[in-house]
Amino acid sequence: MKVGGFRAVLALLTSLLFVSSASVPVSAGPAFEPDPPTGFGSVAAIVTEKGLVNTSFIQGRKADETFHCATATDPNCVDIDGAFSSAFMPVCEPGVTGPCLEEISFRDNGTWSPAVFEGYGNALSIEADTASAFPRATSPLLFKANIGGSVVDLVARYNLTFSKDGSTWGVREMTLDVSPYFKIFDSRVTAGGPRTFLNNQGKRFFATGGGTEHIESHSQCLWSNVGVCGVRADFPASVSMRVAVRAPSDIKGWFEGRLKDPKVAIVPLGSLQRISVEAEPVEVNRVSYRTSISGFDVQGFMGDGGYSGLLTGPLTLWADAWGKRGFEFVSKLRDLTGDKSSGKNSLWSIKTIANAVPDKCLAGDDAVAGFVTTNSSVYSGDVPTFDSGYLSYQVAGMHYEADGKTLNLGTYDMVMRSDVARCLYGFTKAPVSATVQVVGTGGVENVATTTVSERDGWLKLAAYGFTFSEKEIRVTLDQVKVAVPKTINLPRFKGTSTQLSLEQRWAIEDFVKASEHTKTVTCTSMFVNSRDRARALTRAKVACNNAKVWNSDYAVKAVVKQTKTKSLDGRVVLSSR
Repeated sequence: MKVGGFRAVLALLTSLLFVSSASVPVSAGPAFEPDPPTGFGSVAAIVTEKGLVNTSFIQGRKADETFHCATATDPNCVDIDGAFSSAFMPVCEPGVTGPCLEEISFRDNGTWSPAVFEGYGNALSIEADTASAFPRATSPLLFKANIGGSVVDLVARYNLTFSKDGSTWGVREMTLDVSPYFKIFDSRVTAGGPRTFLNNQGKRFFATGGGTEHIESHSQCLWSNVGVCGVRADFPASVSMRVAVRAPSDIKGWFEGRLKDPKVAIVPLGSLQRISVEAEPVEVNRVSYRTSISGFDVQGFMGDGGYSGLLTGPLTLWADAWGKRGFEFVSKLRDLTGDKSSGKNSLWSIKTIANAVPDKCLAGDDAVAGFVTTNSSVYSGDVPTFDSGYLSYQVAGMHYEADGKTLNLGTYDMVMRSDVARCLYGFTKAPVSATVQVVGTGGVENVATTTVSERDGWLKLAAYGFTFSEKEIRVTLDQVKVAVPKTINLPRFKGTSTQLSLEQRWAIEDFVKASEHTKTVTCTSMFVNSRDRARALTRAKVACNNAKVWNSDYAVKAVVKQTKTKSLDGRVVLSSR
């Protein structure tokens, strides 16, 4: 177990619970979780990662009441004002025509090996309703994978949220989280599920639980069933994983996530699309701090985030890892923690960012625009902004890992569809180039590794190895300068003249301006009689010299060419490359 505490496991282990040994564990046990408050007078401030309630549900709404709908056609949920659903998608198998998880594979010593589907976390499900476009919903998916000779238990949580304001459901967001897990057995754990309660005024209100409400932080169970809870474990070292899902074609725009070196492929499938992401998990250094309420700025932290518990303790203050509140937490905790993290997790996840790209830039069936992923403790959680000529993205974290000595090194990846980049920033179809900088209070930092590439319709940019306090990642996009070669015939020289006429000078000026991004000019002077060779060479040199007046960077070359065509005598041809 890594540095720090694990609130649920600690509580369970002190109750003399036992853990699974059915498979050979890769991890020594559950992954790090920030320490919770310990009781009266105790407070914990925690920057949280994205979490999902581990059960599918439909919540109906009418007037000031909310309630559980058992199915998309539940008679009790017909005459309502609207509905919302959080639904885990099934594995792709015969009979499944809607969204589903198609593949999980691991690369081990250069060879891809599929993970084997073992079943669902529990039997809770919601049947599909074709008429209202509601897909089949299940519980999280359980897999086993053999990595380096060890068996790894995996849970995949492919979640879609939907809303219904009329007769059909519309998809809103997509989340995909894959993690190793570690089983904890406890007779109090259930499969959970949604329920409808009555408040003290007799009004219905909706609630859902993961079957672990008795545990101080039930979100730590990635899946649960009667008597068993699957808690997060860490990935083995040096793992690359490929996950493919079939998603509604309405899933578009941008994804944020916890990945390193992502490679993306999108294939339209009618009303669906196949989204395949190959990437490494990232190690995220977590930020948390537990102390006594006495003397702690509880009100200041409550203003920056959420809270749960009692003001007298135990009290948990929290802010999400994405957005402004996370940055405020890190800033306030930096001195209190000694500028070090409390532990770290190995994560692999993506999630859509709503309303991230103008519709005009999403053409055709390839509706996914890009991915922004990082291991930063907190991050913008939005699409990089374009301002002052560069894309900007904010990240922050503690300077050191939990040991207070090892530097916390950052990763940042942005993968953007090439045509989206050109649309958003007004570029032509010419290749796009970019530079990546990490800027802190001390100016531009030397980053260990930056990469920029464009391949298979995707523009990929990355920065690895930067240190933390609060940083801005700047990506400057530009067009690769493509030469536009030109050729022009100057008006003929008259008689024995070797001086450029005003008309010839204008022609050379127009020629140079039209020859964008060219580097060389060749001036070829024609002559018929051998005795005119020297005069022809002078004319070529005069023309080339004038070209350099308009572009001093030109490399010029004057040449002569004898011809038998009298109409070409005295003619100079300029060619740029």
